[in-house]
Amino acid sequence: MEDYLRSVEEHVKSQDDLEFGLGDTLDVKTSIAVVAITFLATQSAGFLDSKPALPPWLHFAQFFSILFLAVAGVLALGELWPRKYAARTAPGEFQSWVERLSTFYNGDPDSASKVITEIARQEIQKSTKRFEHNSKVNTQKFWFLEWCFRLTLFALMLNLLTLVVLAFGH
Repeated sequence: MEDYLRSVEEHVKSQDDLEFGLGDTLDVKTSIAVVAITFLATQSAGFLDSKPALPPWLHFAQFFSILFLAVAGVLALGELWPRKYAARTAPGEFQSWVERLSTFYNGDPDSASKVITEIARQEIQKSTKRFEHNSKVNTQKFWFLEWCFRLTLFALMLNLLTLVVLAFGH
């Protein structure tokens, strides 16, 4: 039973670690998107301020590019907004809890096995709750990032269209 619990505990903890690290990955990707949004917004502003003036349909396209970038910027802020991730128990708290368990099972002929089993059960339960919580946080963050990228991509396509039209004449 101990080996089974230890195996389950290791699996749940590894999943919890992966989910916890995913939050950092999403933040890095969003930071890259913010750089792209800033570049494209600057480019769109330049297009709108260009002489000679853009044809009306390109002006209209740039209006949408800026609108997409503005919404993408808000979504990026939503993704980067600080959230509280569930973290592991502090080492001192864990050690104190193990000592209380050892004291509780003191005198039992199978006390070491019972302490180990109880630690594994509690750690599985705590890791599962952390994983579920952090997964919900990352699901929200991913939604913001996905739509941020989609809108940035739409703006990029409009800006590329504008560049091609300007390069080859209206």
